[in-house]
This record gives sequence, structure tokens and C-alpha cells, in this order.
Amino acid sequence: MLTLPLASLLGVLRRRARWERNRKLLAGIERDLAEGGPAGEDAPDAAAVLDRGGAAARAVGRTP
Repeated sequence: MLTLPLASLLGVLRRRARWERNRKLLAGIERDLAEGGPAGEDAPDAAAVLDRGGAAARAVGRTP
């Protein structure tokens, strides 16, 4: 069984590792967006896709 200080340190290290993974993920997303994004020029605008999804949901009687 881990002692309290060791368990606490392990928790801190796990949180730090998650934070570092998230930081790397966000840096990659930021880099992709700065380069124009991975979707390409012919990809539809996200707002248009969401609007079509909402219209389809309303057509079948569901609220988006």
C-alpha cells in the first residue's frame, strides 16, 4: 500500500502527464488551424453542417 505522501505525489504526476498530453494536443490543433486546417478548401463550413443537422432534426420532429 502506498503511503499518503507517495500516493499524493503519484496523483500530481498523473495530472501533470494528462496536462502535458492535452498541451501537445492543443499545440497540434493550433498548428493545423494555422496551416488552413486538415479539412481542405472544399470542406463545408462547420456552421453550415450544424445548420443542416438542425434542419434535418426539425424535419423529423426532434429538436437539435
